[in-house]
Amino acid sequence: PLKICNCIWRLLHDSLPTFLTLKSRGITNVGMCPLCDSDDESATHLFIHCPFSRACWYGSQLAIQSSKVVAVFVQQWVSNTILEHRHMEEENMKCLQLFFIIIWSIWHPRTK
Repeated sequence: PLKICNCIWRLLHDSLPTFLTLKSRGITNVGMCPLCDSDDESATHLFIHCPFSRACWYGSQLAIQSSKVVAVFVQQWVSNTILEHRHMEEENMKCLQLFFIIIWSIWHPRTK
């Protein structure tokens, strides 16, 4: 769906309105992650390092251990995942779809 494509595009272009991004623009004073309240809410923290997100990734069908992700930024991780699954085989497309759905599922409740 377009809402997921939009979320992924915004993530790759570092334009998701995370608290850290909004704080750097002077829009909010809040910077802590609302899911764990243990670190600033950057996109990288939100999608890779946050304990809530780690549970989402590991509990999914992909069973990704985000604690083992070596990418410095979430944009690198997403780009690398797209490149790894760029062949148009059905299994690769299903993995990418699920990967994108998990990202959107982590982001969407945060926006309400």
